[in-house]
Amino acid sequence: MILRSIIFFLFNAVWTVFIVTILSPLALLRSEKILINLAYIWSYVVIKSLGFICNLQIEVIGEKNLPKKPFIIACKHQSVVETVFLMTYIDFPVFIIKKQLLRIPFYGWFLTMMGMIAIDRTKGTKTLKKLLIQCKTIFTNKRNLIIFPEGTRTKPFEEKRFKSGIILIKKHFQHVPLIPVAINSGLFWQKNSLLIKPGTINLHILPEINYSDNKQFLNYLQKVINQNSNRLCKTIDKKIL
Repeated sequence: MILRSIIFFLFNAVWTVFIVTILSPLALLRSEKILINLAYIWSYVVIKSLGFICNLQIEVIGEKNLPKKPFIIACKHQSVVETVFLMTYIDFPVFIIKKQLLRIPFYGWFLTMMGMIAIDRTKGTKTLKKLLIQCKTIFTNKRNLIIFPEGTRTKPFEEKRFKSGIILIKKHFQHVPLIPVAINSGLFWQKNSLLIKPGTINLHILPEINYSDNKQFLNYLQKVINQNSNRLCKTIDKKIL
C-alpha cells in the first residue's frame, strides 16, 4: 500500500503540472465552460489512476435520486476523493470552498475563473448576502451546487455540527431540490494521511429532503447524512479499519 500510494502521488504531481501548463494560456479566454471541462479531464485521470495504481474504486448507490434540473448536493466530507469524483460525476458543478484556497498559486486562480464560491467566515452577514447572489447566478445558468455542510473533512464515524449556510440557501431557493449524500471514503484515504487503502468507496445519493422548520431541517439533514455515512462505514470489513 505504501509503494502504491507513493506511485499515485508522484504520477498525479506530474499529471497536475502537465495539465496546468495547458490551462495557463486557456485561462486568458476566461471561459468557465472550457476551464471546467479541463478540470473534468484532470479529475477523471486522477480517479482512474486511483483505481489502476491503488486499486481503489468508487461505487455510486441511488443515482436515480438525482433530478435533471439544477440541484444542491449536501455531502459528507471525509476525504479529497469525493471532491475530485464529484467534479467528474456532476455536470458543471460549483463547489462552496474556503476562501483560503484562493491563495494557492494557479490552483486558486482557476477556482475563481471556474465560478467556485469562496466563503470568508469572518465577514458574517456580508458573506451571506454575496453567497445568495452567487447562488442565484448558478441556478439561473443551470449549474449544480455542491456543499460540504460540516465545512471540513472528518474521520469515519466523526460528526461535526453542520454550518447554517445550507439553511439560508435552501430558504431562498426552495424550488431547488436538496440531495443529501453519504460516503465512507475516510476508511480508505483519511484526513491528513498519505496512505491509500485498496477497496471500494460507497457514495450513496439519498432521496431529496424538505423541511419547513429551519432548525429541524438542519438537524434532520445532519441526522440523515451521518446515519447513512456511519452505516456505509459499518458495512466495510473491520480489517480495513
